[in-house]
Amino acid sequence: MSAPRIFDNEVDIDELVPKLTSNVDWKTWKTKLFLALRAINPMYAELLTGTCPKPQYPELQDCSFEHVKSSLLANDNDEMLDDITDDIVEKSIEAIHHHNSQLKAQHQAADIHWVTANNRAFELLRSTLGSDALTMVSDFPDPHSAYIQLKFYFKYETKGPGYSKWEKLLDMPFKTGNSPIFVERFKTLLRRYAQVYLYRKLPLSREFELFKIAIAHNPQWLEFFRKVKVKDEKNFMQKVYNSFIWLDLRELRRKRAAKKKARESARPMQLAFRPRI
Repeated sequence: MSAPRIFDNEVDIDELVPKLTSNVDWKTWKTKLFLALRAINPMYAELLTGTCPKPQYPELQDCSFEHVKSSLLANDNDEMLDDITDDIVEKSIEAIHHHNSQLKAQHQAADIHWVTANNRAFELLRSTLGSDALTMVSDFPDPHSAYIQLKFYFKYETKGPGYSKWEKLLDMPFKTGNSPIFVERFKTLLRRYAQVYLYRKLPLSREFELFKIAIAHNPQWLEFFRKVKVKDEKNFMQKVYNSFIWLDLRELRRKRAAKKKARESARPMQLAFRPRI
């Protein structure tokens, strides 16, 4: 089933862009792909490059009676305190409810538009891929992570001497609670990979993208990466690694607590009243 189109007059691009295979020049494919996407809808190109994040849920105002009344009193003059009646508070609450409803409706419309565009961009991207490239991104959840995977494979790695190390970076097992070991192994492989290409040190942006790809098969981390902005700071990647480990271990503690609670709930109540022997 094809993804719905943003505009009714959109055209398909599979005949405009050459299929991406090992024999097709990456630069030619990329140039024609982005020209076609921008001609149809510039948003599709932005979704591929990751410069069009998903709309964030709006911050709604507190409409509880106590909060609204306190806000009115705080903004009023001392001489007018007696004028803040319950009717005035109720009218203010009604206005806040209306404003919150508008924000939620706007967010819902923007979210539906983003999801529709994201699915359509992914469909257009897949239509330009050869069989091997299509298989390579079949498990990826969104067009941006798929595009990054294609970029590093076809632009840098296909025939380079670091391909075996690149494969190891992509094939690193990860499960919840294993993040400290995972990060150390990733950093070790990254150093070996960089040595092959004679880098003194990988650019921050590339190290970050490689880390994203290494755990791209874990959809729960997509939101974490969307919120991270690459900064030219000395300890930027270490902060990313630390945040990743902290969040992962927090999730491990949550799962353990849930299992413990489930075991305690399943324990027969009569054990507490077991007769003495």
